[in-house]
Amino acid sequence: MPAATLAVNEIFGPTIQGEGPSIGRPAVFLRLQGCNLRCSWCDSKYTYNGTEHPAHMPLGAVIETVRSMSMGCTKLLVCTGGEPLIHAPELNELRDMMPGWDFEYETNGTIPLFPGNYSNQWYIVSPKLENSGVDLDKRFKPEVLKSYVLNANSRFKFVVQTKQDLAEVQMIVDEVGIPDNYVYIMPEGIDGTTIHDRTQDLVEGVILRGWNITTRLHTWIWGNARRR
Repeated sequence: MPAATLAVNEIFGPTIQGEGPSIGRPAVFLRLQGCNLRCSWCDSKYTYNGTEHPAHMPLGAVIETVRSMSMGCTKLLVCTGGEPLIHAPELNELRDMMPGWDFEYETNGTIPLFPGNYSNQWYIVSPKLENSGVDLDKRFKPEVLKSYVLNANSRFKFVVQTKQDLAEVQMIVDEVGIPDNYVYIMPEGIDGTTIHDRTQDLVEGVILRGWNITTRLHTWIWGNARRR
């Protein structure tokens, strides 16, 4: 049987996780190719629009690169895309080959989580809202989201543009049964000014609902430049 490979768009680090519950934590990023959605504001369209070709890397080569990139600063691997869970079997194998590392999977919540409950893997689930421009039946899978709620290592991050979007988030939270302390609201934006202004617009509504707010710390620091 041939060795498993991953369609890798880029691996970079050491850097920081700029969003969500691990914000500010040193990390290495593994960005995989491909996505099953097409969000209008996506900041990584190069993972699926054909402008870049992935490197099909054996898992051993991925591990070697990640460890080299970490420079001994971190053992957090953030798996992102695109949609990383398209590659779930390979990522499951990768996790088993990297004991002592923590894994975060940044997923859109339309693909079921891995079987089993592993203490070192976290799902940062980001259900897309109407502002994404994606049809509801493609972006909203209530039964899939409910399976993530049952996993103690899941957190839910919503990309929001205006405070009017919070009503849509509330509908999803209520229908799926997401605990309020699992909810993170993140302003959409690729520059510091937009993120600042949208955070100011959103913060009161987030506080009153008992949710969490997260910025995009990497954008504050480095702008919209890709990390290499």
